[in-house]
Amino acid sequence: MSDVVAILASWVLTTSAVFLVLRLDERRMTPTQRAYAWPSTSRVAAGVVFGILCVPVHFGRTRRSVVGALAGLGVAGAIGIFASIPDLMLELEIVDMRTAALLESVLAISVLFTLLYVRFSIKHALPSVDPGGG
Repeated sequence: MSDVVAILASWVLTTSAVFLVLRLDERRMTPTQRAYAWPSTSRVAAGVVFGILCVPVHFGRTRRSVVGALAGLGVAGAIGIFASIPDLMLELEIVDMRTAALLESVLAISVLFTLLYVRFSIKHALPSVDPGGG
């Protein structure tokens, strides 16, 4: 049972982290970059089906450069490292299987709630101040 929980929590953790990164990135994009981004239904399909692999593609599509794709690879690597912390602790015998599954579940729930907060806080965000004075 702990194996199933660990696998499911790992999938939820990485998928939620991918959606969080994509959502936060889209909030910072220029209108030109946003024009090259995936529509919401395609973004969901890419995030669920391809997982971490869609992050470098997203950054490459929106930045239209090799540097953007490399930045996406770095972000994807950071997500992978973050998601593998409980597994590394299990391999190093710092925690047992049950504790690793619990830790991964807690991480997945926290990332999921952060994603939900980011998703629904946009409607209630304060208006931004234009630094150009206009």
